[in-house]
Order: sequence, then C-alpha cells, then structure tokens
Amino acid sequence: QAQVASAALAMRPGGASSSNQLAQELAMSRRLLLHLSGPPSAQSPDEHRAALAARRERALEAQGLLSHSSTVEVLDREQVTPYLMNMSDDAHLAGCLLYYLHPGKVTAVGSAAGSAIPIAGLGIPPHLCSLVNRDNVRVSLHRPEGTQRSVLVNGEALLGNGLADRELSNGDRLFFGRALMMRLQVPLQAAVATIDEESSEDAGQAGRPPQPEALLLREGVRDLLPEPPRHANAFNQLRPYMKHSDSLSELQLYMEDLHCKLESNRSLAFFCTLQEACMLIDEANLITLEVRPEDRIHFEIEFVWDIYRGRMEDILMVRGMWYPRAEEGSSKAADVVHYWAYSKFCERLEMMRDVYGSLREEGCWLGRDDPMLDPWTEASLVDVQQRLLSLVVAERRRAAPAPPSAPLFDAVEAAAVAAAAAAGTPPPV
Repeated sequence: QAQVASAALAMRPGGASSSNQLAQELAMSRRLLLHLSGPPSAQSPDEHRAALAARRERALEAQGLLSHSSTVEVLDREQVTPYLMNMSDDAHLAGCLLYYLHPGKVTAVGSAAGSAIPIAGLGIPPHLCSLVNRDNVRVSLHRPEGTQRSVLVNGEALLGNGLADRELSNGDRLFFGRALMMRLQVPLQAAVATIDEESSEDAGQAGRPPQPEALLLREGVRDLLPEPPRHANAFNQLRPYMKHSDSLSELQLYMEDLHCKLESNRSLAFFCTLQEACMLIDEANLITLEVRPEDRIHFEIEFVWDIYRGRMEDILMVRGMWYPRAEEGSSKAADVVHYWAYSKFCERLEMMRDVYGSLREEGCWLGRDDPMLDPWTEASLVDVQQRLLSLVVAERRRAAPAPPSAPLFDAVEAAAVAAAAAAGTPPPV
C-alpha cells in the first residue's frame, strides 16, 4: 500500500519526469496489492496458509517433484527405486527436489511440456536426454544427437555420433545444460557397496537419502568439472579432461606447448584455472546466442605469454570476436570488439546472467545498447560524463519546487533579469 501511495504521489504535477515508467509501476503495484489482499474469505489465516501449502504440494507432484518436507517421509517408505535429488550452492535449496526413476519406464528430460523431468533454462533443448531404470539396479542415460556437451556425467561429456549411452552408478552427478545439477541415488547399488566395503550392519542405511553436505556445491564451477590427475607427466594424460568444453577443446595445441614450459605443479594449477575459465566462456557464448544472436559475438580465451606471473588468472585474457555471416564469404576477417582481463570478464558474465534472467522472467530487457547497463557494450568517457550530467539534472529537477505555468514563469523571469540589470547585480540563476 505504501508503494502504491508513493507511486501515485510521484505522478502528480511536479513529480518525477518519467511518467510512463511510474504509470507502469503504479499499475503493477495495484495488481499485486489486489492479488495479495484478494476477496474476503471465510477462512482463517491458518486455514488459508494450509490451503496454499496443499496447492503447492499438488503443483509439485504434477511436475514429478516432491517438496523437501515430504522427501524424508517418502524415502522412508520406498528405499529400492533409484531417484535424483537436486544439488545447489544454497543449503536451503539443496535436496528440495526429488524425481523417481520408475522401473521399466523412460524418464525424459528437457524443456518440452511433456517431459517427466521438465527443466527450463540455459542450454536446455526440448529433448535433452532420457534415463532408463531397467531393474532398480542398472540405470542408463541416453543422449540424442546434437547434445554432446549439454549433459555432463561427473563433469565428463558424452561424445560420439548419434545416440550415446552411459551406464550410471550410485552417487553420479548429472549436469543438465546450465540449469540444474542432480545426484543419482541407486539404493540397491549402495547396499551392495556398503556390504562389500564395510559391514552388513550398515547396509540398512544404504537406502537413506544422502546427507545434506553431499548435495551442497561448495566450490562453484569446480564442482561441475572433471577432476584431473594430480601428477601428469605427459600432456596426453590431461586430454580426456578437456572434452567437456568447446572452448577448452580448441586450446589443446596451446596447452600442450605450455605444459612443456611449466613445472608440474604450476602446469596442473594453470590447467584447473583454464578448465574453470573455459566453462564460463561457454556459458557467456550460450547467453549471447540466446539474447543477441544477430550480433554474432563469440568469446574466446587468449594467453598472455608471461607465463611466470604469480596468479594463474593473470595469464588469461578474454576477447570478444565479431564473425561475418557465412553468406558474406570468407574474405571478410573476424574483428576483435572486446579485450578484457579475466576478472573483468567474470564481472560482465554476472551482468549477462542478470540479463538472461530478466528476459526469462519478464520477457523484456530495457538496458539493451545502454553503455551503463549492457554487458556487451563498452562505455566510453563521453558516455560516463553524459550519464552523470543527466543524473545531476534529474536530481535538481526533483529537488526544485514545481514551477508556475510557462507564460507566467517567463514573465517573472524577464522581470527579475531586468531588475538585476538596472541594479547592476548579476541576474538570478
């Protein structure tokens, strides 16, 4: 109610100048207030909250999900069927979603409305992959052609032409596009492993859900990547850990040259940094393709050949390349439109994520081509000066009292200037 009153007050004569934006905000606030207040109901507040909770549970179940409150209860009853639980860097969100993989059924994953596991987000096609539970012990993942690096199992891509199958194991991490990471639990596999490794006394705990700590992503991008060997004497030992990323696969020749020039520990540290950087580069390219496909901008990693710098990140640079259309011919070379330090690129990527989120949630983004808000543009000194000047002018207009009508104001101003000239004093400002 306070927001509605404030917006209505600002729209009065003499209020803020951006009346169209204020009108939209006022309309949205009124709709939200009407929705939250709702019509008078005979239900008590407790009954209303219980009804909302029941509707939420039904909506989750309709999407094949279980809320966190019912997860433990369900798993207490059913400790045989394999299932997926979501992973997150937020302890309150990790383990809140649960999908069962029912025996003998194909569980489709994708953005299509009929998917058993519907996922909407970056890098998610209508049919991303499918999971098959054969007998509650053997679970496999099937990937269609064209989604080679859209599904990662423990950070590894499923490469190959046509359909690619992968037998999964208890505890595997499945990374779907750039939208969701889930952990596979196969209770019967866990029970066998517990009996083999420890004692039959602990086998009864094998069907229990994983501890919250096992579902928490603590290291950011590092949690999504395959772990390279700690000691790699030859570069060929690192090649299998470069297949998950398009950007990283393109750098194999450069990385092989660097591997020979760096010490073993420093080479491994740089390789891990490069893994993370290329994962972020791929994400930036996906967002750019979704948000600004007509710009034809592609981000790439470049090395600074001062390879003995203290920090690994200082060796990396990111360049944004503009590529001509295929019909324009190969005679036209690609142009470099941006050259950023790796730290600056990470800042721009955060802005790109915000833009993508706004487009998905609101269907529009008002900051396009604004040098202060558009992460794909570079603000010049003139842009900064103009923006500062416009802010100062807008602030002074808001602080000044409402002027009288234009003819009267001109007459008063002319009289004040004439009086100042007659008195020999500077005219009023």
